[in-house]
Amino acid sequence: MRCFLFFVLSIMIYSNLVKADDAAPNLLNDALSYYENRGADFSEIKAYEKFSNLAKLGDIKSKVMSFLVFYEFTDSLSEKAHESVNYLIEAARYGDHEAQYFLGFIINHGLFVRHDIEIANKWLKSSADQGNRQASVLLGVNLTTKFLNELSHDSEGALATMDSQVILGYLRHAEDINNADGILALATIIFVKERNFTEAKRLLLKADKLGQDLAKEFLKDFEEQYRLESKVK
Repeated sequence: MRCFLFFVLSIMIYSNLVKADDAAPNLLNDALSYYENRGADFSEIKAYEKFSNLAKLGDIKSKVMSFLVFYEFTDSLSEKAHESVNYLIEAARYGDHEAQYFLGFIINHGLFVRHDIEIANKWLKSSADQGNRQASVLLGVNLTTKFLNELSHDSEGALATMDSQVILGYLRHAEDINNADGILALATIIFVKERNFTEAKRLLLKADKLGQDLAKEFLKDFEEQYRLESKVK
């Protein structure tokens, strides 16, 4: 599942890779062709090294691709973990929004680096601010979790420190990219903050179809709350 996720995400990068940032566009195109086509002579280490050699020359997209190749073939390229993560960090610091998203993702999940939600959110926000929808949705999911945690301890404090409209703004792309976790978070904020059960139900049913395990449980809970509130009215 993890490799599949990042392979799909790497395809997103291909559409944006036109030429190298430095003076070696042909080498980058060769590396991309080798990686995409996977002919009879394909080897995982060779695919990695094609991008890594360009990354050492300072090419930003090759730094990102080095990490993606490592991630897809983690088992055979395990010795490249430190190097490839460093490439990703360098690309993120340079300002590449895809690198910032991937870095936020692995920090968020504690993959190859220390798990730290706050640091992950900083990278995700930097990427989201540049228009990266995956980063925006993941950031929205994290902020929803934080909002609900605060709400469960101190509703007034949660409402004072966390702007639900900001969270909704980050989650607005969840349906567009069929992100089940994002849709679940979106439904939760819409019900908890706006008490819009009809829209929350629609979103939860969609999240369930996309395989979100908690969607049915949330729908049952929201439906019960809505029914009780309706009786009071």
